[in-house]
Amino acid sequence: MTVKIWLGSLDELNAWDEPVFWTPESEQNPHLLISGASGSGKTETLKVICEELNRQNIPLLIFDFHDDFLGFGSNIVNEDKIRIHPLQILVGEKPKDVVYKVSSIIRHTFNGITDVQEGTLREAMRLFYTDSGIDDLNRPLATETPLLPFSQFKYYIEMTSSEQRTMNSLKIKLDILFDYELFQASGDAVNFDSLLSSSTVFQLKNAPSDDVKQIVADLMINKLIQYSYRLEKTNTVRLYCILDEAHRMTYKGSPIDTLFREARKYGIGVILASQRAIDFNETLLANAGTIITLKQNLVKDAGYIAKNKWADKQVLLNARPGCGFIKRSSENRAKQIQVVPLGERAKNQI
Repeated sequence: MTVKIWLGSLDELNAWDEPVFWTPESEQNPHLLISGASGSGKTETLKVICEELNRQNIPLLIFDFHDDFLGFGSNIVNEDKIRIHPLQILVGEKPKDVVYKVSSIIRHTFNGITDVQEGTLREAMRLFYTDSGIDDLNRPLATETPLLPFSQFKYYIEMTSSEQRTMNSLKIKLDILFDYELFQASGDAVNFDSLLSSSTVFQLKNAPSDDVKQIVADLMINKLIQYSYRLEKTNTVRLYCILDEAHRMTYKGSPIDTLFREARKYGIGVILASQRAIDFNETLLANAGTIITLKQNLVKDAGYIAKNKWADKQVLLNARPGCGFIKRSSENRAKQIQVVPLGERAKNQI
């Protein structure tokens, strides 16, 4: 079945009130980017899309930082229900690759980690894997391999650091990870197969800091990428990964970058939302099949959007909540739209 999402209606002079649909499989990519300032209707637009995807039985994987999307998940994941091992290696992954990916995630999460400290992290991970019984870090894992508890990783930082200052600084930065209950695991408890059969929400509102929220999302997206490589390639959407307030996770080379480039082949779509369109880097923009822009508060941001021909500058600066533009890869120009909010959809259902 083709996914067809009713967003609302056109808000243009010659086509006023015509229904507007987003059909991701008709675009060059199923991925969607949404930008809109506070009060623009950005989060409500995301909720509309989640509701429509749920109605069409498309499983969702949502990273929820503010408890906005709990109603869309049949499986709610939080520190009370699950444990994650940040250094876990999936079947088919090379331990060597996990070393580089996880150390990069940690460096981009915690400000001030130096090249030397990242090198210490990598060496500590290699030793940690060796002591967990993994002899060859270059060989993909053929079976699930239990690891030492993550809580012991801090001792490996001590063992591999040749400088006391480096060790102390790293341990201080990472203390919050060792103290957070979600990471107190000897192995992963996330069943990735289940993600394709029901909607899952990672409830991160109560995480102790924004750094922890980011690293949980980055680690799980990185694992999702590795899991997707084991799936058969398909042109049919089998899962949508959804992330609001994505600005901290769009750094160059991030797991989100890789997911945008690779996920389409395996039937995984991605929806990212952020207050500012400039938060989306070139990799994300190049791989997005659809861009929705809502009200902007800054002239600079509205100008950037208009320059890229995603919207009209003055309309964006004066837009009402839910009003904005949709630019599809299958169309030559952006079209002005009014998103119908959840509370009004029952009486206007298409």
